[in-house]
Amino acid sequence: SGKISGIAYDLLEEIGINLNLEIVWQEETTFANSIAGIKSGRYDLICTSLYAKPQVMKDLEMTKPYYYIPVNVYGKLDEKRFKTKEELNNPEIKISVMDGTIPALIREQDYPNSSLLSLPDSDYSDILLGVSTGKADVTFVEPSVAEDFLKSNPNTLKKLEAVSPLRMFPVVFGMNKGEHNLNTMLSWTIQYLQDQGKIDQIIKKYEDKPGMFIRVATPYQQSKE
Repeated sequence: SGKISGIAYDLLEEIGINLNLEIVWQEETTFANSIAGIKSGRYDLICTSLYAKPQVMKDLEMTKPYYYIPVNVYGKLDEKRFKTKEELNNPEIKISVMDGTIPALIREQDYPNSSLLSLPDSDYSDILLGVSTGKADVTFVEPSVAEDFLKSNPNTLKKLEAVSPLRMFPVVFGMNKGEHNLNTMLSWTIQYLQDQGKIDQIIKKYEDKPGMFIRVATPYQQSKE
């Protein structure tokens, strides 16, 4: 339809309403080029669901997280081998990853002794296809990516509960280094919307199954009086 939608879009529009600011959706870009656009001043904010990971922290200021994303292990339906995460770090285990992505980072940092099915950076579903077709034993993705794949490829893969999740990433918006005033304004508006339950309402619109998006815990405990 050409209409923008999603958690990040809905949340930014809600932030704009609360701050009485117009959100201008300036340009569509890729993760690889988004930081360059921030640094050159083409836009003020990376308005998508950005993982707060060390690789981008040197280049960006980041808001408070508005939810968390688990990265789980997925294998074929008959996969029963793995009881501990350490068992993945084995030359006999082949892990499907895409160059330059989170699955590749996790495999490199945690399971360097494993074998590798390395795919070019194109379609994220390819690393899941590598497992479903038997070219690899497992891969690591967030639940929404796996659910999208399973809609088109039902009864091919499952989450390996005993070894999931491998990571839990805060999801944030990113801006240029030094933009402390912008960060403070956005972060505390995010906090306000969390406290009012608005972010939970937005997330529920896009959550096909419980547990796909992990809510941020409130920093207070409600009185029982």
